[in-house]
Amino acid sequence: MKICHLKVVWAVVLIGVMFSIPVVAQESTGKARQAAETDESGRIFDIKVPKGFEPGPQDEAGIVKWKKNGAEIYLVVGDLFLESGESLFQQLFKAASDNKSFENVRKLNINGGHGLVYTEKSPGEPDRLRSMHMIVITDKKIIQIDFTAPEKEFVSMAADFEAARKSFKLRNTKP
Repeated sequence: MKICHLKVVWAVVLIGVMFSIPVVAQESTGKARQAAETDESGRIFDIKVPKGFEPGPQDEAGIVKWKKNGAEIYLVVGDLFLESGESLFQQLFKAASDNKSFENVRKLNINGGHGLVYTEKSPGEPDRLRSMHMIVITDKKIIQIDFTAPEKEFVSMAADFEAARKSFKLRNTKP
């Protein structure tokens, strides 16, 4: 049943990407860095990308990547096709909490939405990837941010990942 919940989330995210909105991030210096387009009214959140992370190619609207050596921040924004994000959030939280391969599963206090963050347990191999995942659900949008690095670099990147996660703020939750 747990896997079913996670599959539902990914299906919602993938479907939502097709109808995504512009995303804008800020550099650590506070200067606006445009990730999708220049229309500030379309932004629904701000996030400070850690110093040294460079934007990757934008394959499609609503998907943004930043890289630094072997680490990556991968962000996806999509439309939510449900009456309420509350029930989806509760299901995601329960599925993540019950999953034995996740640790540090916790709710986030996000004004205007529901937030969840969790970390994959160590894969035990230094070159395997490890991620911290953040999911934010508003009335109409779902935002997934993955902070990923090889296991041998994950601990050293944790402070950057955590700073970016903490900088996340919703701006406008209306469509």
